[in-house]
Amino acid sequence: SYNYENFKNFSVYCKKKKIKLFVNYQRSFSNSLKFFRNFVNSGKKIKIYINYKKGFYNSCSHYINFFFNIFQSTKYKIIKIEKYKKQKNDFVVNCEIKINHSINFDFKKTKDEKIVFKNSNGNQVQYFTEKSKIVSIKNKKKTIVKNDFYKNIKNLLDKIAKQYKTRSDFNLISSLKTLELIHNIQKKNE
Repeated sequence: SYNYENFKNFSVYCKKKKIKLFVNYQRSFSNSLKFFRNFVNSGKKIKIYINYKKGFYNSCSHYINFFFNIFQSTKYKIIKIEKYKKQKNDFVVNCEIKINHSINFDFKKTKDEKIVFKNSNGNQVQYFTEKSKIVSIKNKKKTIVKNDFYKNIKNLLDKIAKQYKTRSDFNLISSLKTLELIHNIQKKNE
């Protein structure tokens, strides 16, 4: 659902009825999150840029949830919103948010969807999300980084199978925060 309040109420209902719930933000179940955490911790100042070409809900909800999981935080701040435009059941917007670090979202129809991490040491990581490809650039040398994003569904099912008896919420908190953040961006543009 794109409706934050509906999802929040549904999650409360599931908790009350002891129904196990997980949200299909597949990257949140990947072991490759560790690579991004290590990169983020490798430099004092991190800047993050996202180019996306589908709607904000369609693409960026997954990226926001990805950042909540990398930074292991659910605190955020909306810094700047520009070029907001409604679409059928979605919207596009250029914006800057902060989840531990500045994150800039840029809507570009013709580009590959990608996330670029840059650190204060001049190094960067480019993650081509639709191709499950990660490129590390250190001292101007490019290296392809092995990752498990190409098997997102398997990662998700493996984590659920492994943790099913001990957890009931899986990635629920970060998923709720993801929809809350997007809801707040929309509210600022109504």
